Amino acid sequence: MAINENRISYTPKNWLLITGALLILIGSLGLRLWDLDRFAYPVFDEVHFPKFAENYLNGNPPNDGHPPLGKYLIALGILLFGHNEIGYRIASATFGSLIPLLVIGLVYQLTRRSGVAVLAGLLTFADGLLLVESRYGLMNVFLVAFGLISQIFLLAGLERQGKGRLLLLSFSGIMLGACAGVKWNGLGFWLMTFSLMAIALIAKFLFPPLFFRLGILKRFADLPWYQYLVCFIVLPIVGYVGQWTPHVIMVLKVFAPNAQGWEWLKAFVYHFLISNQNIYLWNTSPSSVGSPDHPIHPYCSSPASWFLSMRPVGYYFHVNGDIWQDVHALGNPILWWLSSLAMVAIAIWAIAKVRGELIYVAVGYAANYFPWLIVKRCLFIYHYMSPLVFSFVALAMIMAALYQQKQVWARTIPVMAIAAILSSQIFFMPIWLGLPLSPTAFYERMWFQPKSAIKGFDWI
Repeated sequence: MAINENRISYTPKNWLLITGALLILIGSLGLRLWDLDRFAYPVFDEVHFPKFAENYLNGNPPNDGHPPLGKYLIALGILLFGHNEIGYRIASATFGSLIPLLVIGLVYQLTRRSGVAVLAGLLTFADGLLLVESRYGLMNVFLVAFGLISQIFLLAGLERQGKGRLLLLSFSGIMLGACAGVKWNGLGFWLMTFSLMAIALIAKFLFPPLFFRLGILKRFADLPWYQYLVCFIVLPIVGYVGQWTPHVIMVLKVFAPNAQGWEWLKAFVYHFLISNQNIYLWNTSPSSVGSPDHPIHPYCSSPASWFLSMRPVGYYFHVNGDIWQDVHALGNPILWWLSSLAMVAIAIWAIAKVRGELIYVAVGYAANYFPWLIVKRCLFIYHYMSPLVFSFVALAMIMAALYQQKQVWARTIPVMAIAAILSSQIFFMPIWLGLPLSPTAFYERMWFQPKSAIKGFDWI
């Protein structure tokens, strides 16, 4: 699919993109929808979010630690499929299935290279954490999906000329608001966008020779001032505040049932602010923070440990004689370790070469990861999902660069790496899907145990 400024034309070369995307989507849907009600509700944090979604359906908005958008989506699944495991999980499964496809779309929009895009989608498909999070009534996949959509619209808008640019960038802004509307850490995609914008503008005015090497990021400098204001400030705020409207209206039916006009608006603003203050207090209260010596949850982990997959989370465990069933939110370890190395390489490459697509991936990772290092409350490895996706893109780029070399050894490395990643995916699939295992088979997959020789690594 060759793209110019105003139209799309299809070429035979892009059958790779179309066919690869379709096969990955089918596989992604299959893994997430198959036997979705295998385990009875609730599994892990399902004890919270589907219950909150049911509260919305009953007109009783919950007062919890996250904005309402993710719970609305779960509530929609309940409306369509009922108050059961399928209803609680279908929204997450659907959004999670789309993430590899969205990665393909984002990478193709960034690079215009079908092979790199499909490879990035395949690597995303091969991960275990994204799979596990998609199969239960949890919310992190919504945040990642909205973040990727925001970036696809952003890149498409930057590429576009004329009236279509404002429309696409407006959609991007609304999706940025939706990210934060799931969880506040969705602001990482907002920070990413502003960081890319700042890099482009600083380069234009202070380092002109470097500016012309920024690729699509140069287009930030073409935007009129009102598009910065509307698309990256006003519309994200509108998107965030707007998704609170059903929640606050339910609250007002209880606390201000007779308010009208200006009084109703003041009550709306007051309860909107109170709800967000409660989120802040929930995230900073001593009951959420704990301490390194006395964590509030056995699976709390330091952000500095995430990229090495040192402390995954056990979501479910059941023993029936010699048959064990376990669901572990464990990433594909071979994929994670290679992706972390690739992310370092991409960051160095971006600084050395000053190429727009490399800078984009490095900034996407950094903006979604480094803010976690200053967060004090108990954190879990699933908070790494947004930066994780950018590390997969980095690995796809490194593999593609190696495969383009003439040396046999260079072309062999990515082939062997893909084989190892897919083999690891098959090997760990039983503890991602909760398939029956013998105790021996279970421990074979727990490479690091509490008394591991490598300090800090504990998969149990």
